Amino acid sequence: MGSTQLLTALVGLEVHAQIFSKFKVFSKVKALFGEKPNTLVSLLDAGFPGTLPVLNRRCLDAAIITGLALRGNISNYVTFDRKHYFYSDLPLGYQITQKTPIVTGGYVIVKDERGMGREIRIEGVHLEQDSGKSFELQGTKATLVDLNRCGVGLLEIVTKPDLRNGQEALTFVRELRRILQEIGVCTAKVAAGEMRVDANVSVHSPGGPPGTRVELKNVSGAKSLREAIDQEIDRQKELTTSGYAVSRETRSYSLRSRSTFVKRVKESLEDYRYLPEPDLPAILVPKSYVEHLRTRLPELPLNTLSRISKQYGIGTRQCQILVARPGAVQYFEKGSEKVCQGRKASLVASLVVYDVMKELNKQKIENFEDCPLPPERLGILVDAVAEGIVSGTTSSFKIMFRINHCSTAVSNAKLVIPHLFASSKSVAQIIEEVIPTTSSASILLSSTRSKNNWRQIDDPEEAERFCRSCFSNSPVVGDPF
Repeated sequence: MGSTQLLTALVGLEVHAQIFSKFKVFSKVKALFGEKPNTLVSLLDAGFPGTLPVLNRRCLDAAIITGLALRGNISNYVTFDRKHYFYSDLPLGYQITQKTPIVTGGYVIVKDERGMGREIRIEGVHLEQDSGKSFELQGTKATLVDLNRCGVGLLEIVTKPDLRNGQEALTFVRELRRILQEIGVCTAKVAAGEMRVDANVSVHSPGGPPGTRVELKNVSGAKSLREAIDQEIDRQKELTTSGYAVSRETRSYSLRSRSTFVKRVKESLEDYRYLPEPDLPAILVPKSYVEHLRTRLPELPLNTLSRISKQYGIGTRQCQILVARPGAVQYFEKGSEKVCQGRKASLVASLVVYDVMKELNKQKIENFEDCPLPPERLGILVDAVAEGIVSGTTSSFKIMFRINHCSTAVSNAKLVIPHLFASSKSVAQIIEEVIPTTSSASILLSSTRSKNNWRQIDDPEEAERFCRSCFSNSPVVGDPF
């Protein structure tokens, strides 16, 4: 019986990303999420005899652009195949996919907590059609099928077994998600099932051959994927060191028990009986067309992270948050009035990362493109801070009040932002108006001044009078500063 610490894990991922396209990959039916069941179904999706697939050019372009973003090799000869298996949510009885991927090679750089980068190699990228969705009715043996998703364009991105644990897998998925979002290929909304991840896990002795591979499927959410991989690695290590063999099987992950469980055992290799798709001719992709698509590639997340850190002198953590949120960098620096132009970038970044994002999260808005607060209005607030009209988060006039044993830090710019979201009034009006707050300092301020406004107190004598008034009106005065 050996030690589990002497065993090494190998993890490879299969990421299925739905292509952001108006129509499905092989038909002119719209590709939408959240519509009534079975209202977006073509005759091809339903498996009617005699129906023919027609390739959506947008989906082909998305696959090529993804390959370029992943630094892969683009095939100039693209073919499709039929992968045969039977599921109730795939009426054709086969999936139109690619046995030979359109993209081979490439890599994604992932960084650890120390900022050290490592390349995770890509095995290939396949362009295929998605299946429908099955829903089991609780308490019955009945299953309902919704074919709206059937035929939606899908990219299967397969990695080499270069990952070692769940945290590395989570970091890779998040980086890949940022890339797909940035290049406009996939919005990657997990709730809508637009990005789904399976994992292949095995353990072996250092220098020895890879162990038996176990597939993890139907794991919901990236964090659950991390837990599932780590749990599966521990399970296989325990089995191996105890002298038991690891079975070749498909497992899933239970959030309740925090462990993996068997879905089905694979006694032999699955035979999908791949056949060339006779209804889709081979496609020749000229190098000139690939180079044309390359010119449409935006700046990739890691390059953006490095650039804005150097260009604006922003901290690494703030840069990471900006890059991770769709549209945040564009909002930060490329708004209609260029919020950062001529303004203190660190203050702008702080307000965007901590305060604007907080309001967006409250309103469940994911993309900064949908932000109700125009960047030019945020710029006016930043100017007010720079001019000393309003205190901010970095260049602020802050007073720590210890009133009724409660310390309150007043940062006025942060208090203004929620009202910029809620009101169409000018920034100046919002700053000047009386807006009641719940802080003890603001309550005392309203009792000692005719206006409870957020204009910064620049007069030292007025500030002293205000502080003395706060302490004299407080029933319990805290320890002196």
